[in-house]
Amino acid sequence: MEVNILSEKIKPSSVKVFEELQKKIEDIKRLAEESGANEKIKARVDELHKKVEDMRKLADEYKFELEETIKTRPLESIGVIFIAGLIFGILLGTTSSRRK
Repeated sequence: MEVNILSEKIKPSSVKVFEELQKKIEDIKRLAEESGANEKIKARVDELHKKVEDMRKLADEYKFELEETIKTRPLESIGVIFIAGLIFGILLGTTSSRRK
């Protein structure tokens, strides 16, 4: 249940990023068409558009797999997150102490 709450917090920001990317690509495509760009450029923009869509689908798939893993193995998930945080903290601490 807690995973769903987390998912709802994450979802709007990830969806927003992909929507913004799609808008930028559409803007590039429109500008290319208005400027009379050749077919090669238009094909590249279409290819970019498809790759962004594929990335969005892949991100959704990974998010779903992550949620399922957390649901089925909550203690292991907490352990992994704790260890990752500990390592990050140690690295950050040593980096900041070296700067002084």
